Amino acid sequence: MLDSKKPLQESPPPYAQLHREPGSSTTLGSSSRLTPQRATSSGNSVLNPATPQYVNRFTLHTKHNHLSGYFVVDPSLEREEKLVRARAPQNSKNRKYFDKKQRIVPNAVFSSRRGDITLNLVISEAAAPGQRSYIQTQSSSGTIYATLSDLPPKNNICFEATTKKGNIIVLIPPNFYGGLHFRSSHAQKENAVTFLPEFAKSARLVHGSDKDTFVLFGSSDLVAMDPKTKSVDLCLLTTGSGHITVGITGLDYYEEPKVPVGFWKRLFGGGKA
Repeated sequence: MLDSKKPLQESPPPYAQLHREPGSSTTLGSSSRLTPQRATSSGNSVLNPATPQYVNRFTLHTKHNHLSGYFVVDPSLEREEKLVRARAPQNSKNRKYFDKKQRIVPNAVFSSRRGDITLNLVISEAAAPGQRSYIQTQSSSGTIYATLSDLPPKNNICFEATTKKGNIIVLIPPNFYGGLHFRSSHAQKENAVTFLPEFAKSARLVHGSDKDTFVLFGSSDLVAMDPKTKSVDLCLLTTGSGHITVGITGLDYYEEPKVPVGFWKRLFGGGKA
């Protein structure tokens, strides 16, 4: 589980500013490429690799266990499409964001029915210019944590995350250029979506309701977009009864909600109010 008092991603070392078409990042300063690090796991296994994994046409699935790791998605790696049964979009309600004539095979798929999913994700700079990488994550009752690094110039990403009961916490890169769609099935739930402070400063609301919200994030020239084009980024987050939190990698901090301590536990010294 993530440390509730630390950023999801430690401040990265300084790098030269990336100039990414069609626009650079908003006025957020330096880049935030992730540095390879040990996955948040007590050991090394297929579900929780301790070293960075370079993947393409990749699927990692479990019923009850947690998934975690550092994954570099490299579309230049030759892999058979038949290795991945999934197709984009992951959620049928997101079809309006995709060209119906296209048959899109995701570059990476992570799913767990009950376990949490904790990912550090990087798009390889070896990707050919003009490519959009498709990454899907899904959990029924687990929480999805995803930290996305700065995107290479002239490359884009489509990130889908879906849960039924679990929460979704996503940090997008500062040079994200496109749209984010948040969907919650429970309109009566207050504050179903939370924007962390730095993200909130730059996000521009296109439309919103108690169930459905779409915002733009990117340089000031981004005033409208066609989500079906590969020259923009997409982040599609859907939950049933969970909560969605969005921020910026390296700039925003996330705190785990405090669990109320029950009366009897307080009475016998098991916790503080």
